[in-house]
Amino acid sequence: MLFMIAASGWFYPVQSQILSAHLDYPDHHLPWYTLEGDHFMVHYQLGNSHSAQLTLAIAEEIYKPITDLYRFEPDRKTNIILRDREDVSNGAAYYFDNKIEIWVPSIDMPFRGTHHWFKNVITHEFTHMVQLGASKRRSGRVPAIYLQWLSYENVRRPDVLYGFPNSIITYPLATVSIPAWFAEGTAQFQVSTLSYDQWDTHRDMLLRTRILADKALSLDEMNHFSSKNSLERELVYNQGYDFVRYLAERFGEEILADLTHTSAEYGLNDFKKVMERVTGIKADQLYSDWLENRKMNYLAQTEVITENAFETLSNSGFLNFYPQIHPETGAFAYISNLERDHARTSLIIVQQGESEQILLDPSLTPEIFELEHQCHFKNGTNANVTLNRVRNRPSFSSDGLSIAYTRPRLNRFGETYQDLHTYNLETGSENRITSSARVLDPDWHPHNNQVIAVQLQDKAQNLVLIDLDSGNLTQLTSFQSNETIYTPVWSADGIYIYFSLSTGGKRDIARLNRNSGVIELLLSSPDTDFREPFIRPDGVELL
Repeated sequence: MLFMIAASGWFYPVQSQILSAHLDYPDHHLPWYTLEGDHFMVHYQLGNSHSAQLTLAIAEEIYKPITDLYRFEPDRKTNIILRDREDVSNGAAYYFDNKIEIWVPSIDMPFRGTHHWFKNVITHEFTHMVQLGASKRRSGRVPAIYLQWLSYENVRRPDVLYGFPNSIITYPLATVSIPAWFAEGTAQFQVSTLSYDQWDTHRDMLLRTRILADKALSLDEMNHFSSKNSLERELVYNQGYDFVRYLAERFGEEILADLTHTSAEYGLNDFKKVMERVTGIKADQLYSDWLENRKMNYLAQTEVITENAFETLSNSGFLNFYPQIHPETGAFAYISNLERDHARTSLIIVQQGESEQILLDPSLTPEIFELEHQCHFKNGTNANVTLNRVRNRPSFSSDGLSIAYTRPRLNRFGETYQDLHTYNLETGSENRITSSARVLDPDWHPHNNQVIAVQLQDKAQNLVLIDLDSGNLTQLTSFQSNETIYTPVWSADGIYIYFSLSTGGKRDIARLNRNSGVIELLLSSPDTDFREPFIRPDGVELL
């Protein structure tokens, strides 16, 4: 049995049964190495030595604050495995296997603010390991015990001992019984002395929207991830985090350890009883108190907001990002998950007066796609181009006849990396520009056949210039201290490149002068997460 908790807000469908031929495993063509510290062993492959050293340093740093809060230390060193064979940000804790897996890339998460990736994800996953260890009822070698009763038909063949089974009752006795909201809430809360994850405006927006619409998940619905789409699953994280914050504000953060240890007592399989035992207040009452407290705060905050006039272009999907409108052709593009229950997104391109739909996804036939994922617009037309598995910002060419974007491609080693592609709207042809380049967020040069993009590297992310004719990459910045870059854009004259830059737990707006190579910090505040820069169509002003 494996116990896994993912740190990311992105969820994808998993089939209960699948043919082995449909599974893609990376070819481990790179050698493995191990770094060992006092409490951790970090396993990594060639090319990730910097990430491994950083991981071990952070893990040893956060060991004592986490174990002190929960009054529990693991009885052996925890294994941390670094994964860098795909461009995905995630983390997972496998408690009964004594291992943590960390995906090295730091990529934007749409449901949350910006935080230092390694510090955040390592602390998050180790909190899981410690809390689960503190809450176990028996040895970690026994994940669960099942009591099972079977009854059989009276009628049976002469050559068999029993008749056909006609009923079964199974009663599981789990080693741990921490509900999803508490596990994920405490992993995000971490410890008050650490600030590697914080309640941010993105999380607050999601919670505020749900609470003011009276659509918050109930306490029972927060217990699990089943029967939920990706946005609802994120709400388990979101509401769990804020409910944990509320409990810590009301009772002190020691209550998190008290709830964890009390849950290990036999006879307290219902976490609501654990909450009542520790606080003296019924769990449903605590939940109602939290909900009422937040609702009153949100009503006060929104009282002065006046209604804005806007037009809804599409009602499809709950993930709709990076709208791009070409000022001359009127072509409109954006990223959407369409009608999917999960977070896999597609690039939608709409040209004026067009309604034909073109599908570029070999895993689906056009008939199936149009039936399940048709994208309808308010004016009655449909998207005329749909490019699947695109999750980053696209960019139109200056003439509006082509668009640049990145999508994951499988290389010969089984690694899935983001590569640059262009799509010609006149010919309907897609052109792959790079191979295993690991680039994101392209922006087309205002005059030349080049794009600026972000490249994922071991020590940091850097800006690269990609020639669309040759596919050659030229690195423009030299960050080496785990800096992350988002959504670069050209100035109208092609001299400056504006981009979001994170050197820690927030984003600033910076500008690179292509002539001098000088980087200026334009917008920076310790309390503000500055997001995507935009240049006005006239090229005069930064938005």
